[in-house]
Amino acid sequence: MKHILIVIILIISISACSPGQVFGPTKTPTSTITFIPSPTLTPTPTSTPTPTFTSTPTFTLTPIPTNIPISATTFDQIKCEQQLTGVGKSISDLDSAFSPDGNYFAVGQVSSDNSSYYINIYNVADWTIAHKINTEDYIYSVDFSPDGKTLLSSSKNGKGQLWNVFDGSLIKSFPSSGPIRFSPDGSTIAFGYMDKLLHLWNIQDEKDIIEPIHLPLFVWDKIFSPDGKYIFVTTSGAYVRIFDPLTGKFISMLDTKSPRGVSAMAISPNGKLLITAGLDNNQINWWNTGTWSSMFTEKGHGRWVTGLAFSPDGSLLVSGNNNGTIEFWDPTNGEHLTTIQAVDDWASVKFTPKGEQLLVIAYGGGNRLGDGSICVWRGPEFR
Repeated sequence: MKHILIVIILIISISACSPGQVFGPTKTPTSTITFIPSPTLTPTPTSTPTPTFTSTPTFTLTPIPTNIPISATTFDQIKCEQQLTGVGKSISDLDSAFSPDGNYFAVGQVSSDNSSYYINIYNVADWTIAHKINTEDYIYSVDFSPDGKTLLSSSKNGKGQLWNVFDGSLIKSFPSSGPIRFSPDGSTIAFGYMDKLLHLWNIQDEKDIIEPIHLPLFVWDKIFSPDGKYIFVTTSGAYVRIFDPLTGKFISMLDTKSPRGVSAMAISPNGKLLITAGLDNNQINWWNTGTWSSMFTEKGHGRWVTGLAFSPDGSLLVSGNNNGTIEFWDPTNGEHLTTIQAVDDWASVKFTPKGEQLLVIAYGGGNRLGDGSICVWRGPEFR
């Protein structure tokens, strides 16, 4: 297999979140630590921010290779070769994303004095900032459209926004809440948070495509299966619920046995595996999406798992935790491959779409903030 280029981003969060339980009484947590942010949401926006940007990059979608092998055998060769400082701070595991072609990386950030909020869009080739888009509040999540032309964001003030990737201009703004996601075909967005509703919304018509789905607890993360047939939803309890996003039909629910919620979730590129991590039990769970059954469970780091990511070819699973280590796993059998001490705080992990780089994003727990340094790790073979 070919070698890996790994990039580490150190950024710190001021909020964390917690996910899902379905039926029956809610268990009482045994710890006072919480993973749920508690913002005051404003459903109806009162003003439209004026975006700022610095340049207009050339944006060319290129085919993504699907046969790039990923291997853990070269991880000991990786080192930090470039340090970017003073770029802001991150608040969430979900507030960053790559464009589909891997040329751009977007992340919601906060100024060092907490006085301004913005989205930085980086050129991955040299890690310069292509655009700096001013926003009104903390960014909960960002997501590129499948065609790479637009960027979707949601913020603490209950506002969803759609941005033009080419020039950083605002396309539209609408009421939203919590993390927000594009469907695989780009026609639908999913959002919902403290209203305990899952909204599936047509981005063009600006309307719900079905009646909002009522859930018993706060809604947090939601991801679509690669074929768009399912949407996986976590809340502030132990269960992951699966729905048909076209009809709203309930499909199944998975018990993670973590009463305070699911701290991270990822689906394999072929859609056959769902991986979840429990906030209470520090466990990583493998689920078969064909039978909706548990395959096996690993204890992971012995700490909270704060991020999960598959390599694009599905050959590796990477997890990060709240003491800055990242673990590499064989997703087919749960075998542990290696450990890297990557950062000094909570670690989120993301592969580039082509699989040649891995970003590790550091963010603080609770209300702790850091300097937002971004460290680029590279292997000798990629110099």
